[in-house]
Amino acid sequence: MTRRLDRLTVEELMFLDAVAGVLDGRRADLGLSQQAVAERAGTSRTEVARAEGRLARHVEVRLTTLWKVIAALGWTGHEFAAAVDAELRRRVAVAGRGGRVEAGVPQRRRSPPP
Repeated sequence: MTRRLDRLTVEELMFLDAVAGVLDGRRADLGLSQQAVAERAGTSRTEVARAEGRLARHVEVRLTTLWKVIAALGWTGHEFAAAVDAELRRRVAVAGRGGRVEAGVPQRRRSPPP
C-alpha cells in the first residue's frame, strides 16, 4: 500500500529530506553531475534528480534506483545509513538551538523585528 506523500508525518518528511540532502551533498563532494551519477548507476538523470528531491517536491523513488545511486556514489549500505543518521542528528541539533535547515545548510532564525 502506498501512502500519499502529502500525508506523511513531519518525522517522515524530515527523514526523506535528510536522505535527499545526503545524496546531493555526496554528489557535490565528489564533483559529479547528476548525469555522471546516472551513467554510473545505469539510470536516467531524472531518476537521480528525483532521489535528490527536496521537501517541497518529494516524489516516490524506487528502492532499486536509490540503491544504484548509493552505489554510484561509492557508498555501502552501512555508510549511507550512517551518513543519513548523522544528517538527521545534525538537523535535530540545529532545530533544538532555534535554527532551521534549508537545503542541507543550517540557518539561524531571524530575530523578530523590535
